[in-house]
Amino acid sequence: MSIKRILIISDIHIGEESDSSTNLTVATPELPTNRNPMESLKEFLLENNIEIDAILNLGDVTNKGYSAGWYAGIRMLRELSLKFDCPLISTPGNHDYVLNAEGKFADTLFKGVKDYPTPNDVVNGNFWSEGFCIYEHQNFQFLICNSELHLKTKDDLSKSPEYTEDFLSRIKDKLHKMPFDGIRIAIMHHHIIQHSDLNNPQKSDVIDNGDRLLKILQDEGFFCVVHGHKHQPRIVLWDNINIIASGSLASTQNTYISMITNHFHILVFDVGKSVNASLESYKFIMDNGCQAITDTAYNIQPVEGLGYNGDIRELTTEILNYYSSEFETRPFLSTKDIVRDFPLINSFSKKQKDDFCNICKELGYEIYIAGFDILLMKKK
Repeated sequence: MSIKRILIISDIHIGEESDSSTNLTVATPELPTNRNPMESLKEFLLENNIEIDAILNLGDVTNKGYSAGWYAGIRMLRELSLKFDCPLISTPGNHDYVLNAEGKFADTLFKGVKDYPTPNDVVNGNFWSEGFCIYEHQNFQFLICNSELHLKTKDDLSKSPEYTEDFLSRIKDKLHKMPFDGIRIAIMHHHIIQHSDLNNPQKSDVIDNGDRLLKILQDEGFFCVVHGHKHQPRIVLWDNINIIASGSLASTQNTYISMITNHFHILVFDVGKSVNASLESYKFIMDNGCQAITDTAYNIQPVEGLGYNGDIRELTTEILNYYSSEFETRPFLSTKDIVRDFPLINSFSKKQKDDFCNICKELGYEIYIAGFDILLMKKK
């Protein structure tokens, strides 16, 4: 088995020094680490010896086309990718486009940096000519889609992004021509589906024909779709595809009112004959830096299982047999203890967790839920 980790960063919205809508401004590098989301993130990863195989930047690097914020943000992201010797893979957000003097949106900021949206020049050329591209790295194939193709004038900000029939047809054709025996991940900025419980959802937040793209991705065996935009993290299973709304690492918009904080995530893959995966989520709190999620009422858990591909009953039996003698000296066993010896249980989806609990009950154990943990107690 081989462990691969993909860091997800979105919506850092670097603004002017006086910008109160974000925790990252052009003056942030002058602040201590516990008040700088990007520096705190880097410190957290290094202190916990977390290796990263790729970084996904899901757009809105800057705020309202602010050029100094864009270049500062790209520099921070590049420094992070250099630190971990891994590729930076990006997709643009609506705030990354500049409204020029003629009142039209322009892609001038993108043309001011190299290796965008990937480290491959040929792939990047495809992105700007086609509106999407495919980039491969190690065990992964990334479909990078531009959800800002509709932006022509300021009025377009209130319109929904749209993936046209022609656009979808070209994606389908390209995926057919590039089969991949690995993990396929699609990334974009806007929402591919409507998350109904978001604060103040707008029609313009969701891509028209997003469901049709999802069907193509499903037919092509994609594992997940990852997007940013509304700053509120959500994880949804759409048929067999995990949809991850990342939230924001730094913006304060749509966070205070939703009673959440800023976030980053790590997709963890256990790659072998089959793929088992989980999503680890962490929060950033001003003055306290990056840390684990401990509030059980929070809208995402610190670890969300995205699917275990083995036999649940077989693994459950193995776990219970492994710890059978410990129940003679301790009243209960928690999943927090089990994961140290059996890390694959982090991959259990919600349904698989229920199956695990039901099998334990069948085999003579009582089940209790304590916060994020499942407690196993052997019946006397």
